[in-house]
Amino acid sequence: MAQGVGFGARTSLGGGIGILRDDAGDDRYEAEMYAQGAAYFFGAGLLWDRGGNDRYRAVRYAQGCGVHQAAGILQEDSGNDRYALRFGVGQGMGLDVSVGVLHDGAGDDEYAAPSLAQGSATANGIGILVDLDGRNQWRGSGGRLGWGRAEWYRKLPSIGVMLYEPSRAAFERDGKPESATAAHAAIGGPAAGTRAEHEAEHVPQCPQDALAPPESGLALAETLQKLLPSLIAGRGDPQIYAAVRARLLSDPGASLAELPAGVFDIAYAIGEALRCVLRSAPDVEAQRLWDEIERQLAATPPPRFAGPLLVALRGRPAPPAQMQRILRTVGASPRCGLRAFALSLRDAGLPGAGDDARAGLRSACWREQAEAIALLRRLGAAPDPAAPVASFLRGQ
Repeated sequence: MAQGVGFGARTSLGGGIGILRDDAGDDRYEAEMYAQGAAYFFGAGLLWDRGGNDRYRAVRYAQGCGVHQAAGILQEDSGNDRYALRFGVGQGMGLDVSVGVLHDGAGDDEYAAPSLAQGSATANGIGILVDLDGRNQWRGSGGRLGWGRAEWYRKLPSIGVMLYEPSRAAFERDGKPESATAAHAAIGGPAAGTRAEHEAEHVPQCPQDALAPPESGLALAETLQKLLPSLIAGRGDPQIYAAVRARLLSDPGASLAELPAGVFDIAYAIGEALRCVLRSAPDVEAQRLWDEIERQLAATPPPRFAGPLLVALRGRPAPPAQMQRILRTVGASPRCGLRAFALSLRDAGLPGAGDDARAGLRSACWREQAEAIALLRRLGAAPDPAAPVASFLRGQ
């Protein structure tokens, strides 16, 4: 978190601006993560070096990288420069609705990164690398993203762009030269023309729930934070999970009320824990959870954990009539993300699904439009060609 980094606390305190400017001289920048023109959660980070033959070395999330709704920029005006990332995720890379930019204005430069770098993006980000001057060398590995390639996510595009002068550029992958023609440069990078693919959404595997809960004495928030690392790794700790499961089944309303707002780890963990608990709960206990979810989602203003409550319904939807009421309520929300989530949970067999999909097409929210198109596909119907759908969604 140095050398031109803006950093916010995810979900609780967005923002933060960090700028490092160096006007002259041959400089060496070394760091590990979140560095050298990087930003996190609504932050803005800039490293601006105006001259000299400079060396940049880092591990990941560096050298023009934005992460989670942020903007990270590395501006290098001139000189023969060297950029190296050991893991990747940088050198003009945007992750999760973020922008990452690396612009080198002049000189003979070298770039090295395994993947997720050099004009790439994931999760609806934008990654841009621009170097139109000098003789430049680009090195990568067998990773799937880089050199102008990005993948779709949440049914929406990510954008990777690499701008370079093809007559003076050399590309190398895993130590072997790779061709890069003027046609490649015209479309934004050697890998920009490959077939678009959609990132698979990560769904953590549910832990076993047969063990009796331990008497830990910890608050539910602390227990969820202990569970999260193993849950993300796909092997959720059964004993910790049993403690969470017991709390949620005994009194779901009180359990949710005691959780602090604005802590991403807790919001993520409670959504996945509820999904797993609901999936395996006996019918009577499942109904108690569904009733609490419906009560919370109908509240005004919307609950702090509206998103996690909808995640829970992915594991096991409520009975049709109750699910219909829940989705009607959420579908009237002023929040684009919640309306889109409601459409994603819509069963094509529920009454009014077609009307909801057609209404979603008229939304100004791209996520809602994308989910409306997916719902129409489940209904076996085509979108209205006159609907004001974003151009990149047509034909999806």
